[in-house]
Amino acid sequence: MWACRRACGAMWGLKPSAVHWLYVAVIRPSVTFASLVWWPGCQTACAKRKLSRVQRSACLGITGAMCTTPTNAMEALICLPPLDLVVQSEARSAAHRLESGMLVLPTSQ
Repeated sequence: MWACRRACGAMWGLKPSAVHWLYVAVIRPSVTFASLVWWPGCQTACAKRKLSRVQRSACLGITGAMCTTPTNAMEALICLPPLDLVVQSEARSAAHRLESGMLVLPTSQ
């Protein structure tokens, strides 16, 4: 995310829509990958702070806001749920897929 953050400025670089797309399509799926496995560890205050930092840098790149702008305000402006809630949601949907048998595993013959 830091490389993407350095690629955008107030008057130059990536447009806010491109930064939003990069975050939603590339960074957030890589953060939530295998969330079913590491979701319980995500409930700690330390993990929530780390996830919040990732989302905060994305929000700053998307909105172009000042560094003193609260993260919750930026998330509300661009309609991004907190990242720890996204991880919980992804873990819940993965658990549902596994429980309902929607995931077909290859059989050995």
